[in-house]
Amino acid sequence: MSGIFISYARADERKARLLAEMLRLQGYTVWRDDQLPAHRAYAEVIEERLRDAEAVVALWSSAAARSQWVRAEADTARQDGKLVQVTLDGAQPPLPFNQIHCLDMSGWDGKESPAWHRLLATIEELAEAGEPVPKALPRPAAGNQKATIPSIAVLPFKDLSPHESDEYFADGIVEEIATVLSRFNVLFVLGASTSRVYRDSTLPLPEIALELGVRYLLVGSVRRASGRVRIAVSLIDGEGGAQVWAGRFDDELEDVFELQDRIANSVASAIDATIEALETRRAVERPTSSPSAYELFLRANAATMSWDREDMEVAIEAAEEALRLDPKFAWAAVILAMSHAVYYNSQWDENGEEHREKAHRYLDLALRLRGEDTYVLAHGAGVLVALGEDLPTAERLIGRALEVNPGSALTRLYAGWTALAAGRPEEGIEHFEESLRLDPHSARRYGLLSGKGLCLVGLGRLDEAHMVLSESLHLAPDHSPGIFGLTLCLAAMGRPEEARTMARRLDPPSVIERSLAVVQDPEQRATMQAMLAQVME
Repeated sequence: MSGIFISYARADERKARLLAEMLRLQGYTVWRDDQLPAHRAYAEVIEERLRDAEAVVALWSSAAARSQWVRAEADTARQDGKLVQVTLDGAQPPLPFNQIHCLDMSGWDGKESPAWHRLLATIEELAEAGEPVPKALPRPAAGNQKATIPSIAVLPFKDLSPHESDEYFADGIVEEIATVLSRFNVLFVLGASTSRVYRDSTLPLPEIALELGVRYLLVGSVRRASGRVRIAVSLIDGEGGAQVWAGRFDDELEDVFELQDRIANSVASAIDATIEALETRRAVERPTSSPSAYELFLRANAATMSWDREDMEVAIEAAEEALRLDPKFAWAAVILAMSHAVYYNSQWDENGEEHREKAHRYLDLALRLRGEDTYVLAHGAGVLVALGEDLPTAERLIGRALEVNPGSALTRLYAGWTALAAGRPEEGIEHFEESLRLDPHSARRYGLLSGKGLCLVGLGRLDEAHMVLSESLHLAPDHSPGIFGLTLCLAAMGRPEEARTMARRLDPPSVIERSLAVVQDPEQRATMQAMLAQVME
């Protein structure tokens, strides 16, 4: 089998995934950065995979031309004589890559075409000239680390609704089922974001289970029509691909939460007959009685996954409408609190105090409505950390969230940031690494890595911090905590010019003060201020 490395910009992830799947169907072993092991440094793995690859396919686009990572990966492949270039949108590669032939695959949708056959021929030529690489690639070590208990991943459900709709509703159903399953202490449940990279995958299910490191897979479909929702699911044994159990659940749309509980109970019981259904009963009433409000919440929750101003505006608009439809919908309220806290921290506009006031107001509302809900508790701690305020309350909230559901990747994420804010970097790293183990390909991975990187800076482990923070910014180039962390790291490494260049990416410059405020431990904050003082102009 031939090894192929795919280099691409984050904006082209869908095309990169499609290309990888089509190449696998041709018998190639394909690697791209969605397969990063949770326990290895990003730059180290990239260098290793580039070195081992027989062909490196660079997917050029207007976004890729601006990516330093794509340029660096393409340059390494060019020097090694194994670069294959493809343009996805007609954009020509930047210098010096425009001196090398580039296949135009604009509009390619995975079907047979002359350009596709030319790409295969080029790859085959390089593969025949190169040395073979190992057939098996490293797998994320998620489920294997808890081999003593059954492990499961919930794969993306297919949306079979008669009218074309966004994927967020089906994704939200999957995330909720995974969350309910995680309440069983006899199951290890991989985060839904990690499973999401296999949407529309043509890989055999046993191979997906092997890559994810889990024993079981849950697959299914969602169909909405005329105010009803039908969810069909199958539990698959990952070792051989046999169906262990299957079920179909059909009810009114307003009963979707009961459906999710019933599915989780049935799945858990099929895996372990000793599990009692009562273990998944929700501690409090369903989050909303309005299907429309719930759908708006799913849209808002999906939008908050990125650190992007436009997405945050979508989240605020959708969550506000959800709260209007159901004024007692705590999840919508806490999403609003977090979105305004991110606005405040990033200083995306001049209304900082207004955002701060709204963050507090919506958080207070969410806690009054559902003060024992882990989603509210974890986000509540994150809101206070982002605002740089009231650390004792943040610690109380995250402590309670960990008591209720320690198997939640989201809870572990905010536990890590809370520990960082309190000046306990070792504890922070433990939480971040546990969150990464629970959900190695989390859509919030950039935030996990920036937090872990700041903890590593605080411990003086600068080389590790540099690799982790570099990966964070590769995933989210405008993530201000990541930029702040890498600025600190470069300053501590004695690279003042690079630190100053990095700091200029924080716009306005006062974002540095907001980033420092997140660290509420006086000693650690003073240390960081001293680092910055050495390089700031």
